[in-house]
Amino acid sequence: MYTGRLMTVFITMLLGLSCASSQNRVSLSLPGKTFLVSKPFTVTVKNETSKSVAFCSDFGAKTAEGIATSPDFELIRKHGQQWISQVGDDVGHILAPDSLAASESKSYKVQLSHPGTYRFILHYRVGESADLNCAKQSLLKARARSIVFTVSTVAGGAR
Repeated sequence: MYTGRLMTVFITMLLGLSCASSQNRVSLSLPGKTFLVSKPFTVTVKNETSKSVAFCSDFGAKTAEGIATSPDFELIRKHGQQWISQVGDDVGHILAPDSLAASESKSYKVQLSHPGTYRFILHYRVGESADLNCAKQSLLKARARSIVFTVSTVAGGAR
């Protein structure tokens, strides 16, 4: 009987720790695992922490609908067994601090022009965005990663 209660307490503690750790992060979610080249899809950034989080956003990206705002995601592409950061053309883009309140989420439209296997990474910090220096965003240690996804030239994933 004593062992049964001890086991119940132990399992309850483990469940509590796993729930606490899973709700203390920022997540990136996608509506699927395969997308078409040059067709927009959404990336949702969700703050699952109990505090606001800050990151840098691009307020100068131009789309057919006008000026778009999206987080300054790091895009990595799989080449063989390695993941390589894809550096884009930032001319004309304006990086500025952005934030999400506790338990808030925002969705952003993105599109990629080349087929391949990718993953998004968002660098962020817990806290307000007021003093965030986007020129030094590489100093942001916390990272949220999307699932691995494929961008194809034809529907169904074949390239």
